[in-house]
Amino acid sequence: MKTAISLALLLLCPCVVRADDSDDTLRFYLSKSELAVVGQVLDEPFGITSEAGVDNYVCRIRVVEHLAGTALKANVLRANVVRFSDTGGVPRKDAKYILFLKSHARNIPSWETADVWFGILPYHGGTARSIERVARMMTEEARWRPLRQLGNAIRPGEFPKLMEIAEGPDREVAMAALSRMSSLPARLEMTEFLRKKMGDPDPHVALKAAIVTCYSADWSGFEKLLAHATHEDPKLRLAAIAQLGDSQFLRHRDRIVPKLLDRLGKETDPALLERAIESLGTYRSKEVLAAVEPYLKHENKSIRTRTELVVRVMKNELKER
Repeated sequence: MKTAISLALLLLCPCVVRADDSDDTLRFYLSKSELAVVGQVLDEPFGITSEAGVDNYVCRIRVVEHLAGTALKANVLRANVVRFSDTGGVPRKDAKYILFLKSHARNIPSWETADVWFGILPYHGGTARSIERVARMMTEEARWRPLRQLGNAIRPGEFPKLMEIAEGPDREVAMAALSRMSSLPARLEMTEFLRKKMGDPDPHVALKAAIVTCYSADWSGFEKLLAHATHEDPKLRLAAIAQLGDSQFLRHRDRIVPKLLDRLGKETDPALLERAIESLGTYRSKEVLAAVEPYLKHENKSIRTRTELVVRVMKNELKER
């Protein structure tokens, strides 16, 4: 009983000024807010009223740091502050605070504190950094939530939702949705969708769609994939060269090997050269072995190490034939 009474008194005590900054607490604060900032009070608060232990007043705030939420066009805002009278008193002029805000219902001023408990808190640098970190986590979770909600096994009725995600503006999420299609059985609806996505204005999304056709559709994207092995954009070229190292493409070795061998003599980027050597390791032959062996003496250690692995595996297999 004494412990319960002491805890109740502690929770009500106005001398506790720093907020709980655990991740769960900050998630709750941010979920109730549209905007979180570090703000400096520019003037003495005005329009102060107090009723039933709740203070209500207006502050003009200079935004020192934007922590989360709505992007602001100006760095000064007016906020209607509503807080319990015993949670720290009226904000002091020139002092910094952390504010959790939401749109004001009457729009004058345009913002108001999100809650009477935590809407305005004393500034603490560690808390501000934690808010930024938790906000980033929440943003990432929101980005990926639609795809994760589908689960690992896509049921037939969920395919329209998967297509909708793949059509979204977020490149990374759209490409992940396309990748999920590579494990699905071929179907006319998906083949038509992938062919359309091969014309996507984002070349990375278009290439991903072309790759997926080679796993769960009609291979209509193979020519596009092969052409990207010599694309002028190094990121697209890397993606294509890496994909061509999959044993899925062994049936097209006669067309792929010359492309990859050509890259050995032309790639100057170590990452691209190493990837070309690694992909050639899938197409084991005396011709390929002779082409990659000189890279055992390359000046780049990663390339030498990669070549050693490829040469060792290739020699063992050729010896057994």
